[in-house]
Amino acid sequence: MHALRPTPTPLIGRAAQLATLSRTAAQPPSIIVITGEAGIGKTRLVQELLRDPALKDLPHLIGQCSEMAETPVLGPVIAALNCLPASALREVPALAGALRLLLPGLAGFLPPALPVFGYAQAETYRLHGAIYALLRSIDPAVLVLEDVHWADASTREFLRVLTTRLPADLTVVLTDRDDPPHAARHHGAASWLSGAQVHEVRLSPLTAAETGELAAQLMGADHTSQHFAERLHRRTAGIPFAIEEVIRLITDADGSTPDADGTIILPAPVRRVLLERLALLPEQARDVVAAAAVAARPGPSPSTSSPTSPA
Repeated sequence: MHALRPTPTPLIGRAAQLATLSRTAAQPPSIIVITGEAGIGKTRLVQELLRDPALKDLPHLIGQCSEMAETPVLGPVIAALNCLPASALREVPALAGALRLLLPGLAGFLPPALPVFGYAQAETYRLHGAIYALLRSIDPAVLVLEDVHWADASTREFLRVLTTRLPADLTVVLTDRDDPPHAARHHGAASWLSGAQVHEVRLSPLTAAETGELAAQLMGADHTSQHFAERLHRRTAGIPFAIEEVIRLITDADGSTPDADGTIILPAPVRRVLLERLALLPEQARDVVAAAAVAARPGPSPSTSSPTSPA
């Protein structure tokens, strides 16, 4: 089973999106697709949405798609169903017996296991039907699948079918990356899902003012200076994850005020995201970026070091 990250950081600059999602989620059936680049705060917004009064007492079925090349058929969906409490089951159809071995926590509440087919395609097709039948036979619930840009073919196909005949009491929440490393290889989930119940919300970077507000809350301060907020915003592009990592690096170093020398260094996790994007650029473009990075570093002052200065 998968769980969303504990101890959520402050939610800044997302009030309008959260209000929209709350209204949508309160009127099932619906599919919500939250898109944005890496670190933009998709998971954090899901965490807050699940605290909404309309959803907080419902079963939260949470699965995580993986970037690994080899993943089990329908793995994220099966993981999500393993979060289902037996108390949410109603009259379960016989077809759901195909899930008996995959959902050990519910085995005693599901119909008998079905005979195994002789070929994989038929098994996958039956699993699709069994999962859909089970979702139709439960009390109202929220199905959350994170990182569907990494979803395997069987999961994507299941979501396509689910979209066209969504169970009446089900709210589906998907998170999807649309930054260059993934947009270049995958179409966004909102484009390959269909149906009137699909609602997409795209998260944008925080403004400089919102960056300063988040930084202040992370540091336990009333506010930060405008100068620091603007420098932090330029360094992090307003990406909440990057802001959190930079503030963590600053506060872990010596607890000094970030304005002390104006230096803001990008932590290793943030640099990895940037390098992932750079790897997709043509070689000539990467050379230009490398040259610009070197040129941006301050050189020695002409007054203190010059080729013609005496040794």
